[in-house]
Amino acid sequence: MRTDTTESWIRKLRAVAALNPVRGAQVADEAGNTRALDGLVVARLSGEPAPSIRADETPDERLWRSVVDNSIDPSPLLEEFRRMPRSDLDSGSLVPRALAPAVEVWTETEFASMHALAWLSISRSSPELLDRALDAARWHVTHTGPDNATNRPWAIHLFVLLSERDNAPEAALMAESLLHFCQISGGRPDRVSASILEDGADALERLAV
Repeated sequence: MRTDTTESWIRKLRAVAALNPVRGAQVADEAGNTRALDGLVVARLSGEPAPSIRADETPDERLWRSVVDNSIDPSPLLEEFRRMPRSDLDSGSLVPRALAPAVEVWTETEFASMHALAWLSISRSSPELLDRALDAARWHVTHTGPDNATNRPWAIHLFVLLSERDNAPEAALMAESLLHFCQISGGRPDRVSASILEDGADALERLAV
C-alpha cells in the first residue's frame, strides 16, 4: 500500500540520486573502475545490453543476471542458497556466508542479492520471493545493524517497505543509514550508489501499491 511515507522516500531517493546522475549504459566509480554487477543495474535502468556473462560470476551477479534476462531461471540458485549449511552468523540471510567468507564482501553480496530478489518478485509476480527478501531484511535489522552495513545503498527500498509493513523504526533507521553512508565521502552519492538509489526508487514504486 502506497503511503505518504513511502511517497516521501521515493522522492528522497530520486533527489539524492540526481546529485550524481548516471549517464550512459555503463557506470564507473569515481576512480574509473567498472564492475559487472554495477553494469547489470544500469542495464535494468537504461534498457541497454547487459555486460557479458562470466564463468566466475558471484551470487549477486547471478541473481541480477536473471533480473535483466527473463530467460534465466533464478530458482536453482535460490535452492542452492536454501540447501547450504548455516550457522548463527547467517541463519536468516539470503546468501550463505560460505559463498563470501569476508564479512564486508558478504554483506554487500547479501544486500545486492536481496535487492535483485525484490525485482524478481516483481518480474515473476511472486509474493513468495518478496517475502523471502523481506525476511532477510528483517533478520539483518536485528543481526547486522546500520553500522555494519555496506556503504552502497543496496536493498534500501526493502528496509523502507519493511518499516511500513512491520511498523518497525529499526528498519527505517537501516534505510536512513544506508542513505547516509553512501554520501559520506563526498557529500553526495558516488556514481554507483546513485544508480542503486534510482533503481531502488523504481522498485519501491512498483512494490508499494
